[in-house]
This record gives sequence, C-alpha cells and structure tokens, in this order.
Amino acid sequence: MLSKLSTLSIIALLSITINQGLAKALTASGSSTGWRQVSSQRERSCARKGIEKMKILVFEGQIQNVPGHTNNSTRWIRGNNAIYNLVCTPTGDYIRVDLICVDSCDSGSRNILSEIKKLMNW
Repeated sequence: MLSKLSTLSIIALLSITINQGLAKALTASGSSTGWRQVSSQRERSCARKGIEKMKILVFEGQIQNVPGHTNNSTRWIRGNNAIYNLVCTPTGDYIRVDLICVDSCDSGSRNILSEIKKLMNW
C-alpha cells in the first residue's frame, strides 16, 4: 500500500512539474532572422557554413556554446535566458536563426540577432 502511495505521489509531482514547465514554455518569447537565401547546395554544407559564421560571435564573447554540446552544435546561448537555433532547409539554399527566450528577450539578445542577419550572407 505504501509503495502505491509513493508511486502516486511521484506521479503527481511529475505531473505538476511538467505542467509548470509547459506553462513556462508557452510564455517564451523570441524572434527570427527569417529565411535568408544562401548559395549552399545541401543542408549539411549550409549548416556547416552557418556554424562557422556563428563561431565569430562565440569568439567575440557575444554568445556561448551550449554546455555539453560539441562545437558543431546548431544551438547557442546568451546568459540563462536566450537560445539561438540555426535551421537550414533540406536543399541547403535557405537558412534562418531563431531567438528563443525563456521569459522576455532583452535588447542585447535582439541586437545580436540583427548581427546574425548580416553574417548569414554567402
């Protein structure tokens, strides 16, 4: 009986935690560079070139690699609030970078997005 109650308690806690996480996810804000046409011919080469361009911002200290991810990840962070996510079309001829913020995006995170727009030209 005790183990059933413990299991039910754990399930209830998980349910509450998941619901709180979903509520936070639903309140996230962000922006995007929009789709930018590039001269790549394949998704992999588009992503590789996009990662190369984003590394400029990493080296400048404006964004950071996601801890635990490789240098070839298509996601970066700024502080504890902002996530930048790089996406290429399957044909590789369009790229976009999305900015996703846990609560609201600060102006610095949005300004970096405008710099990214300038970098995503090849």
